[in-house]
Amino acid sequence: MAETTAPPPPETALARTIRDTGLTAIAILAIAFSHLVTGLADADLWPGLAVVFAIVVVGYGLAHAIPIRQLPDLFWVSIVAMAATWPGVPGSAWVRETIGGVDFLATITPLMAFAALGLGQKEVSLFRKAGLQFVAIALLVFFGTFLGSAMIAHLVLQLTGA
Repeated sequence: MAETTAPPPPETALARTIRDTGLTAIAILAIAFSHLVTGLADADLWPGLAVVFAIVVVGYGLAHAIPIRQLPDLFWVSIVAMAATWPGVPGSAWVRETIGGVDFLATITPLMAFAALGLGQKEVSLFRKAGLQFVAIALLVFFGTFLGSAMIAHLVLQLTGA
C-alpha cells in the first residue's frame, strides 16, 4: 500500500515576505560586494543600499498583502520606489540624494547572475528547440537595441553640449 502524504500548507503572505526579504538581503550584499571589488564603495554606498533595501521590503510587503497575484512583485516595488522619489513627496529629495551614492551600473553583474541562475530545464530545452534562428534573431535584437541606445545617447550628449 502506497503512503500518501498531505500537501504542504500554503505559504502565508508573511512567510513569503520574510523569504523574499532574505533573498533581497543576499542581492544587496552581492551589490555591495560588486562595489567593493570595483573600488566604487565609499561612505555614501551603505545608506543608499539601506534605502534601496527598505524600498524593496515595503514593495514586497505590499505585493504579498494585497491579494492581486496577477501583478508581479516588481510592479509593487516599482510603485514604492516611484512614490519615494517623486518630486514633491516629503523626503523624496533625501531619498534621491541617498540613493545617488549607489552606482547602479555596478549592480548589473550580480543581477544578471541571479537571472541566469533562474533559468530552469524548461527554458534550456526551449532554447535548444528554437535553434540557430532564435540565436540569430536574439543577436540582431541585442545589436539593434545597443545601436539605438548608443545613437540616442550620442544625440542627447550633442544637444546638451557635453
